[in-house]
Amino acid sequence: MEENGLFPSPRYWNSKIIRNIQFKVRWTEAYRKTVGKERAIDPSLEFEKRRNVPVKYSREQMSKTVEAMKKIVNIKEKRERAYVMQRLRKAREIEKESDIKEVQRDLALIKSPAAGVRQSQAEEQIQDDKQSDEEMKGVEDCGEITL
Repeated sequence: MEENGLFPSPRYWNSKIIRNIQFKVRWTEAYRKTVGKERAIDPSLEFEKRRNVPVKYSREQMSKTVEAMKKIVNIKEKRERAYVMQRLRKAREIEKESDIKEVQRDLALIKSPAAGVRQSQAEEQIQDDKQSDEEMKGVEDCGEITL
């Protein structure tokens, strides 16, 4: 490639130049649509296109057009809100999955060594309680209770 005055040739590009080019590209409407940050296919976007057809002025047609524009704006806003909420739901699910993976990966950092000892003590206590209950069932009731 040749140098064109704006940027030197790619073999002399450093990280700062590459980062600036990527940053400038990320702000374009085409980039946002291809990545899925904005709605790309929607019939309500068709109304924004320019039509180079001259139309004779009519007061009635103008008022209908203005009313239609208001309805279209409401529809677009509603669809945009739904699209954003859908993206947020998906992001929440992805974040939840990554949190679960992180906890499973770093469980040793969260779980204290004493937790295993406590759990084993609790299990022994439960077993002792079961054994004492079984022993109590084996003893016959005398009928008298002394205090």
